[in-house]
Amino acid sequence: MIARLFPAALRGDVTAPPSKSDAQRLLIAAWLAGDIDRVQLNGAQSADIAACVRCLHALDAPQPCLDCGDSGAVLRFLTPVAAALGGARMTGSHQLAARPMGALLHALAENGCRISGDCLPFSLSGGLRGGVYALPGDISSQFISGLLFALPLLGQDSQIHLTSPLRSAGYVDMTRDVLRRFGVRSMRTENGFSVPGGQTYRLPAHELAPEGDWSGAAVWLAVNALGGRIALRGLKDDSLQSDRRMAQLACALVRLAEEPLPEPERVTFFDVPGDHWACAQIGKLTGLGLLPFGDGGWFLPSAAVSWRELCGVLDTLADSETGREIFPALTGAWKEKTVFEAGQGSAAGSAAVSRAELARAMNSLLSRSPDREDAQLRAAAWYWDKQDETAWYYADLIEAAVDHTCRVPAAAEQWTGIG
Repeated sequence: MIARLFPAALRGDVTAPPSKSDAQRLLIAAWLAGDIDRVQLNGAQSADIAACVRCLHALDAPQPCLDCGDSGAVLRFLTPVAAALGGARMTGSHQLAARPMGALLHALAENGCRISGDCLPFSLSGGLRGGVYALPGDISSQFISGLLFALPLLGQDSQIHLTSPLRSAGYVDMTRDVLRRFGVRSMRTENGFSVPGGQTYRLPAHELAPEGDWSGAAVWLAVNALGGRIALRGLKDDSLQSDRRMAQLACALVRLAEEPLPEPERVTFFDVPGDHWACAQIGKLTGLGLLPFGDGGWFLPSAAVSWRELCGVLDTLADSETGREIFPALTGAWKEKTVFEAGQGSAAGSAAVSRAELARAMNSLLSRSPDREDAQLRAAAWYWDKQDETAWYYADLIEAAVDHTCRVPAAAEQWTGIG
């Protein structure tokens, strides 16, 4: 049999594979809340997810023995959890035994846990207590995530003290986001995290299903970039897997409009359905020709925006009569200033723009000077990660996100009302 292939653009619907990282975190939190079956895996399975489910069920036994298989994440997440719950025997494959665990085990031992060895297999026993957990942040972020799961279960408050810069901070952010959804608090500090003890995991009312995996969907995003028409399902536009979005840029610009924008007749992008959270904003700006994206019928709302692309958007606004009419302050400022000044030294042309940098850039262009000590601004700071009030972006994010009135009597604006 001879098969003949004819080149053509790929079309169709594809559901992104579930994020292993999100699935494991949801499973652990749901088990700690008392109902692991609430997590809807929808048939998705991998060796790491299977190891997580197997080990969580093993924790129900009178003398738990957790076989982590090859999963380093399961080992590092559940070792502190098992220690907080009274102990367990931890085991796994020969390959897993070679993974570094010493820093985490030492921190647990310093706070009351008895450990039979420094590599697999080992046993945990004794009473883990709240205290200071000092460990490096540049070996594995999974150490920190494991502690963030376990320390809220203890009777005392705890501090995670990082002795070196945190690597892969996005994964810790993902852990903290899952904890927040289950009613568990942690606060960022100058050198780590503060975790109150005596907390209880509570099942949220909403559906628990792991989000789609952005790295797993990368091949289909590449296909679309080359002219394909694949509708990707299951990817979250507000995912912490990738926190810089084209759609978020569209929403930010609509908020800055000084004249009403007409409602779009219809959004025709394949990847922006009518119920997309930014559908209206994307439609308004692209309908007026003010966003230079959307080639081939695809907007890619969850793609990263680079500094070069952000400058291209502002150039488009400033060069357009419509843009100058709707955004007079922004386009006028763009002719006088450079957005790169707001980039905290990271504004290489191809570097992605974070939400914080976007807020600082817009405030800088518009000569806005939010005062982080303003009482109304601080009262409006509703973000779950707002505790890091010393961050350079703190006031800029609140200024950009909250509708308010203000007056500017001096160097910094004073808020006069919210809403």
